[in-house]
Amino acid sequence: MTEGPAQAGLAATSSCPSCGVRDATGNQYCTGCGRAQTRLQPDPKQGPVDPLISEVIDGRFRVLSRLGQGGMGTVYLAEHVGIGKRVAVKVLRAERASNSDLPKRFRREAMLVSQLTDAHTIAVFDYGVWRGIAYLVMEYLRGEDLAALLDREGRLPAARAVAIAHQICSSLGEAHAVGLVHRDLKPENVFIMRTSSGDEFIKVLDFGLAKTVQGGFDVGSSSDAFQTAHGAIVGTPYFMSPEQVRGEPVDGRTDLYALGALLYRMIGGDFPHRGLTVMHVLEAHLSGVVRPLSELIPNERLPEGCESLIRRLLSKDKDSRPSGVRETMDALLAVSKRALSQTGADPNWERGTFEGLKPEELDDPAAATRREFARFSADMRRRLRLWWTLVLMALVGIGAVVSAYVCDRPVPILRSEVEPNDETNTATRLTVGAEMSAYIGRRLRRDVSDRDVFDLQADPGAEVSASVSGVPGMDLVLEGYGKDGEMTFRADAFKAGEGEGMMSVVVPKSGLYLIVREVWVQYQTPTENSTDAYNLVVTPR
Repeated sequence: MTEGPAQAGLAATSSCPSCGVRDATGNQYCTGCGRAQTRLQPDPKQGPVDPLISEVIDGRFRVLSRLGQGGMGTVYLAEHVGIGKRVAVKVLRAERASNSDLPKRFRREAMLVSQLTDAHTIAVFDYGVWRGIAYLVMEYLRGEDLAALLDREGRLPAARAVAIAHQICSSLGEAHAVGLVHRDLKPENVFIMRTSSGDEFIKVLDFGLAKTVQGGFDVGSSSDAFQTAHGAIVGTPYFMSPEQVRGEPVDGRTDLYALGALLYRMIGGDFPHRGLTVMHVLEAHLSGVVRPLSELIPNERLPEGCESLIRRLLSKDKDSRPSGVRETMDALLAVSKRALSQTGADPNWERGTFEGLKPEELDDPAAATRREFARFSADMRRRLRLWWTLVLMALVGIGAVVSAYVCDRPVPILRSEVEPNDETNTATRLTVGAEMSAYIGRRLRRDVSDRDVFDLQADPGAEVSASVSGVPGMDLVLEGYGKDGEMTFRADAFKAGEGEGMMSVVVPKSGLYLIVREVWVQYQTPTENSTDAYNLVVTPR
């Protein structure tokens, strides 16, 4: 989501330890994540070329370069080949993709976050699975995350920190309204951009740990997530609420606790709780005492109400925190006004923060927008509907031609039986006047001979005669059954080797089946003869 190099394989002499982007241009800041170039270290060996570079994911997104890597996957800069604009594509890590549950969670992240349209929430455009790789398409952002800013500057003035927190609340407010709790607010998930007028504009990233309050399912995971012996703990230790540590149900006040920890880190330059191990930090969230900010920054005068608000947000009892985002935003606005009146300054990172910035001020001509994506998708749907309409019309026309051909085409007359035909549902079609050749072949069972069933193609009420020729050494019987199951006749007047027949048969209303078989004699094994055929013929009377 951060800006990266436009091409892969650049001849680079150094690489950023944060995002891995190599750079040889002498820029003051890393072209990948915006961090100061003083952090860049020599890169003596050119690393292996990423196999996704230059690939076109799902036929739509041409990968240009890698932007960064996190616990869940890798983020690439890509170009939508249809729109011609840049997007960020998040790809699920291969080792995680082998877990059958994670692609489903990855998809849920897209489905959930795509519901959010607040200007301070990163826009999710699309989701898919390509060559077994799950990917998420997001808007392409230019700037740096709050972690990079804090690494470079250490801490921020209270007014600036409050302005950032206020914009974060705008994103959280919409998410909480639809039942989503972020659960992983931390500096790495707060992205700082600049408008054309120089104002700071905040985007909240990575709802990969988001949880629906109603449904209670997890979405994704994080490399910073930890697990205790008592159950799963989801989040980042320094910003986790006590209820998360205890594995209890969460709601919007869980994000407010993390917001308080962010404010404490931005203003005080340190975390609310520290420890030698992860467990020590988690235990501190449950029972530790937060040091007053005045001890961390004794030489700075905080705006009235600032520290008390942070302490409310960091209350271990969530009922003691602000009731919701709206109340928190009102308190932040009051603190901001006191801070501005106290300092009398109006630096560019404060201007417009509370007046409401216009989203178009952030437009990057090279980056795709939600509106362009929606317009492109609608156009594709129209084209698809038109294509299917044409296909359907073509199929209807072809069907009409085929139907006319089939209807006008005479039904072929069969001259030989079609096996298997020992049941009525597999009967061989028999045409009046046609001579049918067949065999009493392999026995159906040890004590049951083969039998041949024929479906006579004749009008109900028609009078016909039927005869079957003899087979050497075999006593045949010719039977007629209506299609309602009633026997119409049975011809068994002659001996073995001789034929059978009926001089007059009236076809029942239901139709007529003719059955040829050997006479079954108790305790005598039926005969098998696949070399001597009999002939069956039905003629009109």
